[in-house]
Amino acid sequence: MAQRERLFASPARHEEAKLLDPPEVVRHVRPWAIEQWRPFADRRLHEFLFAIPPDQKFEPHPETDEFYAGSKWLVRRALRGILPEPIRTRRTKTVFTSGISAHTNQQYTVYEEIFGPGSQPQVAARGYVDQDRFCTRLEGLRSGIDLPDLIWVLQIVGLEIWLRAVALPREQFVVVPPAVGDATSPTHASAIGGSMFTR
Repeated sequence: MAQRERLFASPARHEEAKLLDPPEVVRHVRPWAIEQWRPFADRRLHEFLFAIPPDQKFEPHPETDEFYAGSKWLVRRALRGILPEPIRTRRTKTVFTSGISAHTNQQYTVYEEIFGPGSQPQVAARGYVDQDRFCTRLEGLRSGIDLPDLIWVLQIVGLEIWLRAVALPREQFVVVPPAVGDATSPTHASAIGGSMFTR
């Protein structure tokens, strides 16, 4: 790294400064006003964090070289007696595979109807996925297998929902919320059949 690019003599301080420096907000043309808040860009927070020696925030875990296990020491120490010890001292990040697997298992007839043999999913028709291989992935998710590409499986499911919604006739696509106190108007859930998929 060129010396002129260094913000601090200490490499640890330099890396911490890069983490604290918020990225530039990408400007988008929108037809409505959006107020953007960046709470971690507060100068007082930065001054506080820079006042703490880096070795109090980052130190190797005594039993493993996993990065996550040796990180967040400041927060871990601050939450002693507040968080349950298994959570405060865990070595790996939390994943939600079990919840997603339970949902997939519960709704598997819907998934099978949309993605299974004999169906015509939009994502397969457009060439985004191989239908048979994607069904195998869904079956693994249903069985509770921790898939390394879980995020992509969920993205494909979301894409299928979106493609089906776009193809709906306009009068079905737009759902006008009921007036306040109007118990007779159909809800959004009933308008799409009470399912995560619009058939």
